[in-house]
Amino acid sequence: MTDLHKLLDTHAAEGSPDVVVGTVVDVRGSAYRLPGARVLVQANGQRTGMISGGCLDKHLGRRAWALTEAGPNLVHFDTRGTPLNPRGPYGSGCDGVVEVFLERWGTGALSLASLARRAQQESCDIDVGTIFAGPDGLVGKRVTRDGHDLGVPDALVAQIRRELRPRRRSKSIDVGDCRVFVETIRPALTLTVFGAGDDVQPLARMASAMGWRVQVADRRSLMAHAKRFPTARVLTANTIAELFEATQIGPHSHILVMTHDYDDDLELLPHLLASPAAFIGLMGPRRRTMQLIQALVASGQAPSKQDLSRVQTPVGVDLGADAPEEVALSVLSGLVAFRNNASGGLLRDKPGAIHDPSPRDLQVQAASTPL
Repeated sequence: MTDLHKLLDTHAAEGSPDVVVGTVVDVRGSAYRLPGARVLVQANGQRTGMISGGCLDKHLGRRAWALTEAGPNLVHFDTRGTPLNPRGPYGSGCDGVVEVFLERWGTGALSLASLARRAQQESCDIDVGTIFAGPDGLVGKRVTRDGHDLGVPDALVAQIRRELRPRRRSKSIDVGDCRVFVETIRPALTLTVFGAGDDVQPLARMASAMGWRVQVADRRSLMAHAKRFPTARVLTANTIAELFEATQIGPHSHILVMTHDYDDDLELLPHLLASPAAFIGLMGPRRRTMQLIQALVASGQAPSKQDLSRVQTPVGVDLGADAPEEVALSVLSGLVAFRNNASGGLLRDKPGAIHDPSPRDLQVQAASTPL
């Protein structure tokens, strides 16, 4: 759900102009992006975000505003080719059908903006169903576990709520005579990096560009300051305990330990293992991490298997990385793979379609207006 938070930030930064938000609600065949991808379109056609590699977005830029004059609208893009035009009507050659739900950026309690803010402020997941096709008066209405828009019949609310559950992948479903897009709106990923060395700078920049909330924590005020990390929240403290306390780590937090200081890591690790953080990545070889764990055991602070299951080391994807920017790319790629239950291997080696569920994922587990 990174898209939604990035668009929310952009919308606020630009003075909250009136915009149309386009959400990919269904994909059949091949497409550049999955259901849940979003784009904002202003009245002048200016766009933020993307639902494709660009071939479809430009059409939305021209028509999204007009298509929502009378209310929310469902459009579809058919990129399938024919013998006479194998690349399809948009020249993309993607060979699929993409349905996009268009609506004006609302201000109600169940608008996308309001739900995203609530998820962020309360650090919670919000399961929501949006009716994007159905009888007049219902299109654009939303249902959550604890609320629903006025005008949705109680029986339909109950049916939709039976379909609401935490979802890694958003999808469209049929509920009665309605089509409903069900998704889980999560807080933006929070990435806390302990350490403010030069190798953390490109990592913080890249993570911020991806829409993650980044904070950099270090005891060295000469290293941890806003000039070196302009896109991150920077924290300093006199002791490791105070530094950890200032980070306010929660269940949606992802941690990277990049202090390159063994004693600091040894003092920090018990705090991290006792925290609810979803991911704890330790920079360095396995041998170094094993030494840290053995030192904890010797001091009577033996971590449980459950605590250790959140620890990844070495952290990152094998890219043969060397330069700080390459290492940052490797580390962040590993985090993205973790978030998406993906293996992190080469796509060319993956059987089936690019967006088919990975083995890890499997283990965990209408009418439209054509443009």
